[in-house]
Amino acid sequence: RELEKLDPAMATAASTHETAIVELSEIARDLGRYAENLDLDPEQLAALEQRVSLFETLKRKYGATISEVIAFGERAAERMRKIEGRDEELQRLVNEIATHSEALRQAAERLRKLRTKAAPKLSEMVRRNLRDLGFKQSQFEARMSEALVARASGCDAVELLFSPNPGEPLKPMRAIASSGEISRLMLAIKSALAAQDAVPLLVFDEIDANVGGEIAHAVGARMRAVAPLLNCVRLAARRGAKRLRACSAERVMKP
Repeated sequence: RELEKLDPAMATAASTHETAIVELSEIARDLGRYAENLDLDPEQLAALEQRVSLFETLKRKYGATISEVIAFGERAAERMRKIEGRDEELQRLVNEIATHSEALRQAAERLRKLRTKAAPKLSEMVRRNLRDLGFKQSQFEARMSEALVARASGCDAVELLFSPNPGEPLKPMRAIASSGEISRLMLAIKSALAAQDAVPLLVFDEIDANVGGEIAHAVGARMRAVAPLLNCVRLAARRGAKRLRACSAERVMKP
C-alpha cells in the first residue's frame, strides 16, 4: 500500500499481492488441518526413511541409479553361486584330470613298448655304422629309464651311451670330449634314423679330424647316402681357418 501511495499505477499489483497472501494463508490452514487428520505410524515412517537412506547408500557404492545397483547385485549373486559351488567344480576338474592322466598313462605304455622293441635294433644299426666309420671295437646302447615327469614325448628317459675303445665303460654322449668323435657318432645315429628323423639340416663339426684313407671315404660315403634325405654340412679345420662345404648326393667329402 505504501508503494500504491507513491505510484497509483501500482494499485493493481498491490491488490493482487493481498489476494495472494490471503490464498496462501488459506492453503497453509488447509494443510495444517490435513496433517492433523493424518494417522501416521511412527515406526512405519522410520522404516521408510531408513529404506530411502539405504537406497542412497547403495547408489553411492554400486551405481548411480537403482537399475545399476540391481545389475551389480545380480553379478555379485552369480559370483557367490560359483563360490558356493566350488566343491562341485573342483570335483569335476579332479575327475577330468584323472581321465586325462589315465589316457596319458595308456599312451605312454604303448609308446614304451614300441621303444623297448626298437631300442635294441637301433643300437645294433648304430654299432654297424660306427664300425664302418672307423670305430671297429666301439660299443653303443640306447638305454631307457622311467622319467620323473610325464612329457608330450612320453614317460621315458632315453639316454644314448657310447664307448669308443674296448675296455672303456659306456658313457653318455655328452661326456665325450672330441668334437670329431661326436660328429662321426652323430652321423652313425642319423644314418640309422634318416628315414624317420627328417631334420632339415645337420652340421658335422670337424668330422674329418684325424681320419684319412678308407675311413675318410667311408665318412663321405655315409654322408652321401643320407644326403637325399637330409641336408648335411661339414665344418673342416684346414690352414687355421674353418671352411664350410655342403655334402650332396653328387659331392663326397675327401680327406
